[in-house]
Amino acid sequence: MYLHCSQSTVMRICKQYCMNGLSFALYERPRSGAPGKITGRFEATLTALACSTPPEGRARWTLRLLADKLVELGYLEELSHTAVGDLLAQNDLKPWQKKQWCIGASRPNFCGEWKIS
Repeated sequence: MYLHCSQSTVMRICKQYCMNGLSFALYERPRSGAPGKITGRFEATLTALACSTPPEGRARWTLRLLADKLVELGYLEELSHTAVGDLLAQNDLKPWQKKQWCIGASRPNFCGEWKIS
């Protein structure tokens, strides 16, 4: 089985296993630094906003409009439009596209009763 990792990664994990045990080798320790600003609640709000109707006078939400609206709502002090695009891409959201299907031109009695002769 091929795991797509470098030889140095394998060596580091083996060393951690030998020195500290299995759980230490498999799971990362908490990292130092500030916690991330992007929370699940923030992502849910972004998703709901991106899928809602755009502001009056606009045909659709743009990345800049979404970023400005989230700052206006007080989720973050500042937010770039590229960060909004990255978050939407991670969740495979494309609010400017509508998923639709078409089965051809509609005809009278298309959904009407079936006539069996």
